[in-house]
Amino acid sequence: MSSGETVLTASRGLLSSKLYLPPSTVAEVREGVVRLNVTSQWVEAQGWERAGSRKQR
Repeated sequence: MSSGETVLTASRGLLSSKLYLPPSTVAEVREGVVRLNVTSQWVEAQGWERAGSRKQR
């Protein structure tokens, strides 16, 4: 992750890990729910579980 890059932190649930997402993947945000415009398989392949580990698109 480069300095100045904007990422959003989202939790997958109460006991699950966090994701560090680029804003371009967010389709909708409602009261405690973030819906993405990409598949869960695609998110898993990106390595967004750790801050700073985000692959470039």
